[in-house]
Amino acid sequence: MRDLPTLVLGHAGLVLPMSDRSAALLAELLLEASVGSHGAANPIDRLSEQLAQDPPLAVWVAVRSRTLAPNPPQTIPEAAQWLCHHALAVLQWDSPAAPGTATGDHQEVWADRVARSLELADLAARLASCRGQRASAEATLASLCYAAKEWVPNPQAPGLPLPTGWLLGTDPPEVAEASEILAGRKPPVHGTADPRACRTAFLEARCRWLEHVPGAGATLPALSASLARLNDLQTRFETLLEHEKLEALAEFAAGAGHEINNPLANISGRAQLLLRDEPHPQRRRELATIVAQAQRAHEMIADLRLFARPPRPEPRRTDLVGLVDDALGELALEAAERSITIVRTGEPGPIEAEIDPVQIRVAIHALGRNALEAIGCDGHVEVAVRRRGDHVELRVSDDGPGILPEHRRHLFDPFYSARQAGRGLGMGLSKAWRIVTNHGGCIEVADTERGAAFSIVLPAPRKEEEG
Repeated sequence: MRDLPTLVLGHAGLVLPMSDRSAALLAELLLEASVGSHGAANPIDRLSEQLAQDPPLAVWVAVRSRTLAPNPPQTIPEAAQWLCHHALAVLQWDSPAAPGTATGDHQEVWADRVARSLELADLAARLASCRGQRASAEATLASLCYAAKEWVPNPQAPGLPLPTGWLLGTDPPEVAEASEILAGRKPPVHGTADPRACRTAFLEARCRWLEHVPGAGATLPALSASLARLNDLQTRFETLLEHEKLEALAEFAAGAGHEINNPLANISGRAQLLLRDEPHPQRRRELATIVAQAQRAHEMIADLRLFARPPRPEPRRTDLVGLVDDALGELALEAAERSITIVRTGEPGPIEAEIDPVQIRVAIHALGRNALEAIGCDGHVEVAVRRRGDHVELRVSDDGPGILPEHRRHLFDPFYSARQAGRGLGMGLSKAWRIVTNHGGCIEVADTERGAAFSIVLPAPRKEEEG
């Protein structure tokens, strides 16, 4: 048996054990995820099955996700899906090398708690089944969290007890009813299983939870820490590679822009000269088209040159929250026409940064327009501004189709079209990247539960500057 990472609740912590079976499965899933392949069965299905047999792990995932996810899981499959996606980030121990095992009577005590939790969850799910499959699934996880109240070693510790009803706002009524039935204070409801038969079945679950898997408990923390370090190194390498590629593109754009602009100006000038003295309507239209297209090409070259050699920022102390509100105001009409809602969340402000407000506003506008193009119509864009350590973050998330892996490495390439992913064609993201990196910041890209999120991360003013 291995202890899970400490759950921080209020000002205290709670340490829960994990069965060897769970530790072995998590180690297997982490290894499969690191090489991009999975076993014969769907990893979420495999993890769902194990979570249903390991109440401490199920409760740990439910509580941990509550602190990180805007919509925490309400069923075992949802909890399994969340853990599959966040395992490397959340399965981190303070001391990976420490054994952290529980032995002797302590294991037996936890095994009894596991059996009682599974018994309560099974009965509550049966009672809720009359309201549908979803209600039954919600009652299962809610019951496990309800039963976890007795796991708290010191009920007087402030902030430590697991509150009832935390998961769904209020516990499903079947949870309390099942508890009353198992305590003998209420007779079994017609159609539900006999509690005595349930107890016999969960004695077997108790034995499975205690089953020893050699090495499982000792290897998982070290494996998770090593894979997290590897993932961090890979992310840094990809970031550096992306930066070098865009710098090379910028050098090319500077030279090509200068060379192409000269013949382009010649074409436009001669067409305008011919247009001035041309009386024939059809030829005038054709010459006007040449001038317009030459001007369009000139604007594209201007964008390229801005990407290659942007003007030096003229930074001054600026409230990012106010700047975001101004930029979103410019997009409000277009968003309304597309039936897209734009909301700003995060800290109320002011949140200050030492930036060139004109340039950063262009970058914010580019990310906002990118989100609108990603959605198309009928969607939601959320813009959050918050402090993040010694940086400030401006995060634009949308509920569009997300970003396909093959498009991700081209997102900031000038004029790259990723229309299959719902993104538009142009220089918006490229200019945003150049502006932000010129300010000593970076743009981070992440997939969300639905859609994608782009974050502008900028250095915050130093403490001595704030006074």
